[in-house]
Amino acid sequence: MSWESLPIELRVEILSIRYDLRYTASNKIQNGWKKYMLPEVTAMEISLDIEIDSDEIIMVSLPQTAKLMEICAHIIRGKHNQDYWLLVMEGIKEGLDIDEYTGGPGSVYYNRTEKAYRKILNKLGIE
Repeated sequence: MSWESLPIELRVEILSIRYDLRYTASNKIQNGWKKYMLPEVTAMEISLDIEIDSDEIIMVSLPQTAKLMEICAHIIRGKHNQDYWLLVMEGIKEGLDIDEYTGGPGSVYYNRTEKAYRKILNKLGIE
């Protein structure tokens, strides 16, 4: 029996079942992919909000930088976009070296930024 010779109601039912199966399968794949990649993408977008000064040095003694670095350190797994994170860590290291002996009220945030920096390096397998 060919497809065309089936009654229209049966063809509609078969197509409906096929659509439902494909829709369910595609949703499972999309949700799995989102759980896998979305945290990394989110961390990258968050890291773009890190402030730099007029000399293009990352300002590591700001509360915003410390918070953003802590969030990124918590989110990333270090398996994807390693080149990007190495570039960001290079900028953070430069800022940490410049502000190392600054002291003052920003030193608390400096320490938090440095701790998050080391955590990210551990996740990247560098330190």
